[in-house]
Amino acid sequence: MIVVQNLSKTFLDGTEKTTILKDVHLTINSGDRVAIIGPSGSGKSTLLSILSGLDKPTEGQVIIDGVDIASLDEKELATFRNRKISIVFQAFELVQFFTAYENAMLPLAIRGEIDATKVNSLFETMQLSHRKDMLPSKLSGGEQQRVAIARALASGSEIIFADEPTGNLDAANGKRVLDLFLATVEEHKKTFIIITHDMNIARQMDIIYEIRDGALRVLPN
Repeated sequence: MIVVQNLSKTFLDGTEKTTILKDVHLTINSGDRVAIIGPSGSGKSTLLSILSGLDKPTEGQVIIDGVDIASLDEKELATFRNRKISIVFQAFELVQFFTAYENAMLPLAIRGEIDATKVNSLFETMQLSHRKDMLPSKLSGGEQQRVAIARALASGSEIIFADEPTGNLDAANGKRVLDLFLATVEEHKKTFIIITHDMNIARQMDIIYEIRDGALRVLPN
């Protein structure tokens, strides 16, 4: 479970303060599929960064499975993220000098828990087995995103965050990747939080939140 209490985020530019998020409250239960939408610059990606532990709030708490992640030091937070959280970025964020297979194996390798059977199975599911020895630069955008998804699922993380995961793909590839992603998330009973500007994608989730003027509200689905 993810519980957000009284969360605010303010950025300083010299002496000027800009508040992106204001007194946000949010509860996401295990297994929920959640969409967060909002106009450009509304704070969607900032909220995802805070929820996933990549950034810290100015005020408030993010509690994941009873742990206030802002209270962890950098080493503790890195270990917590590696075991609990996976993130799929719009820009893929693959290691360019690792093969597709090595990229997918990376979270497990960091923990010393190599599981070739799991990664090979995911590559079969993602229809990537014939591309696993390729570097990212030799893969199409859709293939790179599928590698990023395989990496997220291979880690065994209970929570997956996705920031506009189909934003760099054409409509056909975007739909194919999202359908495959959601089917796999459902099969493995993951908690899934997606940032998107596309209401067609948002409506495929269980709950839709909108960020506007720094505040979060539930939208009818």
